[in-house]
Amino acid sequence: MKRAFEALVIGAGPAGGAAALALREAGRSVALVESRGFGGTCPLRGCNPKKVLLGPAEARSLAAHLAGKGIKAPPQVDWPRLAAFKQTFVEGKPEEIEAAYAKQGITTLHGQARFLDREHVAVGETIIRAAHVVLACGLKPRPLEFPGAEHVVISDAFLDLTALPRRIAFIGGGFISFEFAHAAAAAGAETVIIHRSRRALKGFDPELVEVLIKASRAAGIEVRLETPVAAVEKTGEGFAVLCGQGGRERIEADLVVHGAGRVADVDALNLKAAGVAVSAKGIIVSPYLQSTTNPRVYAVGDAAATPFALTPTGDMEGRVAAINILGGNVEEVDHGGVPRVVFSVPPLCAVGVLEEDLKAEDVPYRKVERDLADSFPWQRLGEDHARAKVLLDEESGRVLGAHMVGHMAEELANLFALVVRLGLSAEQVGRVVWAYPTCGYYLKYLLG
Repeated sequence: MKRAFEALVIGAGPAGGAAALALREAGRSVALVESRGFGGTCPLRGCNPKKVLLGPAEARSLAAHLAGKGIKAPPQVDWPRLAAFKQTFVEGKPEEIEAAYAKQGITTLHGQARFLDREHVAVGETIIRAAHVVLACGLKPRPLEFPGAEHVVISDAFLDLTALPRRIAFIGGGFISFEFAHAAAAAGAETVIIHRSRRALKGFDPELVEVLIKASRAAGIEVRLETPVAAVEKTGEGFAVLCGQGGRERIEADLVVHGAGRVADVDALNLKAAGVAVSAKGIIVSPYLQSTTNPRVYAVGDAAATPFALTPTGDMEGRVAAINILGGNVEEVDHGGVPRVVFSVPPLCAVGVLEEDLKAEDVPYRKVERDLADSFPWQRLGEDHARAKVLLDEESGRVLGAHMVGHMAEELANLFALVVRLGLSAEQVGRVVWAYPTCGYYLKYLLG
């Protein structure tokens, strides 16, 4: 069967959905293709279910910090009931989301899309010709190249656990490992994060990452840095992770989880036939999100070689791509002041530039650092691991970067994002009257 559309969007996650809706609202005929489940990673197997599993970890941590301060015993986590509760946020979502797109007049298709040439895409037996194609195909786990990699499960399997194994090893020191390790440790699992290099959580302030690592170890999570994995072996009772120099260290686990990064999920698209260039970071695009080698094609979200693989930036990029398809490349995507958060316990955030970036570019700046453990909003909760670092332009006082670890960091990240994206100075923020006593009230102190 042959069909024609003005726009074909491949991938029905937040990025692809935003592009499809914007194009359809402008009157274009749009087809939206999804190979797994409408909604994509965030609502089905990422952000939302992950955050549900972290709820008890947050409650348990708060209770532990208040032990002896009015709380007698921390709550216990019932993982099977938690898993069932998490599932209520996922069940039926693909169907609901697909129905919402169809209601807007978007044609929905199931299957793996594959380019036949620069203009035609096959989805099963259907061959589609579209004036423009938007690639929003997301990421997949990075291939692991050590022996026994087949024994390592991806994050989807962890999210679907109805019973929690006693010992869990997480390979890689990124978002997935830290967030899932905190959820599992709070529920009583013996957890270990195994990271190959000295620095975990790249993209975040390394000094604040160290604070998070201390908090993680205090919560019972073993964090092993500079420990490359050599192999994973099946044992009678579970698995053995061979790691460290020459694989001489041995870590026993009942479950080994892949947290060692992701890559653009483009292998099945046959991009070579479409003449679409791709790098190790994803599909190569211009500031307008247009492929640099095929003007019919735009790429958005995690699969594009843009700075962030986040739901909010995916949504933003999808809308910007639609604007450029409709208007002829009239708007460049703006990634300034994007908040990034690790939803560990405590959470860690980064907004704007890192201190190392300013040093590398020889930008004059002033640094404001605060240990928040003695500040009232954190002190009242017994928070031991809370710190902030704000980077200001030396001349204007404009906030260039804001970084924090501790209670409410994920919410203060939104205030930081507002300040950085709008180019506000510390003096301007200081004019605002904030509610007291709140964490947000202390923003004026965090800025110096």
